[in-house]
Amino acid sequence: MSTHHLSKSFILFLGLIIITVILTCLVTTLIRPFITFFIYEVLKANVVEVTLLTTAFMIGRASSSLIAGFISDYIRKKECLIFGLYGVGAIIFLYSLCSSWANFALLRIIQGLFAGMSWPIVQLIVGELSPPKIRSRVFALYFSSGDVGIALGFYLYSLMYSENLKLVLTYSSMLYIVSLTPLFISLIIAKGLGSVEQVRNASMDKPRRVINESSLYGVALIILITVAAGFTMGTLREFLYIFTYEYHGLSKGFLGEILSYSTIIGLAVSFLLAHITDVFGMKRSLPIIAFISAIALLLITMKIPTPILIISIGMVLAVNKSIMPLSRSLILNYVKRKKGLAIGFINMVGNVSVATYPVIAGYLYELFRGLRLELIVTEVALDGMAFLILSVMYLVIMFLLLKKG
Repeated sequence: MSTHHLSKSFILFLGLIIITVILTCLVTTLIRPFITFFIYEVLKANVVEVTLLTTAFMIGRASSSLIAGFISDYIRKKECLIFGLYGVGAIIFLYSLCSSWANFALLRIIQGLFAGMSWPIVQLIVGELSPPKIRSRVFALYFSSGDVGIALGFYLYSLMYSENLKLVLTYSSMLYIVSLTPLFISLIIAKGLGSVEQVRNASMDKPRRVINESSLYGVALIILITVAAGFTMGTLREFLYIFTYEYHGLSKGFLGEILSYSTIIGLAVSFLLAHITDVFGMKRSLPIIAFISAIALLLITMKIPTPILIISIGMVLAVNKSIMPLSRSLILNYVKRKKGLAIGFINMVGNVSVATYPVIAGYLYELFRGLRLELIVTEVALDGMAFLILSVMYLVIMFLLLKKG
């Protein structure tokens, strides 16, 4: 990598992309609780139907590789990127025309499809054009900017929650499309995009074998960690909104504030967990991370003061942010050949977990709705059974990690 990537041009290139990431994450975060509560309160959908929106999005994103591969036979990757990004903006506007749950679910699938065929290409371009010595820091900045956008989106929701849905969606669609302008200016500034085509195509080669038999225990444990992380991510959207809104008795505006503050805490704690991992190593730090998640998930189901609720949600977000890349890194310690397929397999496990658990969480919510386990000083909401199951899963993971040493 030549030194010109450290120049003002590279800084401008990255800065423009970060502006787009912040603004687009702000928009998609802002509209999600609007749509969730519209479907739940106006369309009278049950919690299972609401959580199916997460599943629908993940189905679309999982299908995007196949569709994007088909489209790329006819148009170049850059055009595919433009098609996907502007497609998301169009979908946000089309939400304003929806009048049934089925309409929203269908558009969520298409939104996932467009998102899956565009944003991975952006990440690939950022990685390809970043100097190897600072690539990890560039990606840390990239993903952190997304969290900033999410926090701003939740906070903006706390100020706008009573606004007309159609109006919010219309203006959000316009803002999303306008916010793509810095990204496309950055692509003009960027050099060597042709190499991105080669990298992406090369990564699509099909390997043959994943694991060797002597590492089955380690791989099984990593799969369990990935499933737990995927399940957790699946509950941190529509299900979390409804559970905290109803059980903790929050107003929609205050809910937006809590989620905003929790996102910032999650971002800050994730850096701390990364530092702990660097100092103590993965084997020592993972049990600690699993224990933190187990306690935080349990606390979310209890009647606790609002500051503790904010910290608990932030801790869960931080752990999830830490475990996802760690699981990808750990799998490579056990796989000697075909590492690309191993990463692909773990990604598939994570995506399937994110897609399936929201429905399970919604079903458990309806099944245990209103049931409470009274304790001496507090109570546990059994309709938050999805969080309780996850808490137990992380405790099991902690003990398995300690046993494995």
